[in-house]
Amino acid sequence: MVQVPSSSWDLIVRRSSDCPVEFLKFSRGPAAEKDRVERTSLIPVPTRGSLVAVVDPLYDDGGLVLDENGVTIRRYYFPTAAAKRIPYTQIRHATVRPMGWLTGRGRGWGTAHPGYWFPLDLRRASKRILVVFDLGHRVKPCVSPGDPDRFIGLLHGRVSVR
Repeated sequence: MVQVPSSSWDLIVRRSSDCPVEFLKFSRGPAAEKDRVERTSLIPVPTRGSLVAVVDPLYDDGGLVLDENGVTIRRYYFPTAAAKRIPYTQIRHATVRPMGWLTGRGRGWGTAHPGYWFPLDLRRASKRILVVFDLGHRVKPCVSPGDPDRFIGLLHGRVSVR
């Protein structure tokens, strides 16, 4: 930790060659009321006009990021292609299904069924597994991971997988 003056409550973004983006986040220290800066390497993920940082991804296939705190689905919202961030606490369970042409492989972006939503994935036609997240809402986000065995294995320890 590096001590910083109390008037410094800004976010500093620094780019370097070994890490794409480094964020310096200022926060209030515990009980001592001293300001601290936390330095960490993060992956920037745009979502609905703001920037969400995903710390140390466990899985990242370009369209889907799994980390210690939740799942980020890139290119989710139409037409902006903004990402959707889902904390593990919001996921009731995840369902793994085989994916055929009528059950998602032919879907580029959006839905043909009002209960499911597919993010933009131009490689979905070559994938065979579909993961559906039940968030307790009418519409369920669906993803097709590039490495389904690894993704599902990492997901097992965090949410209920059926």
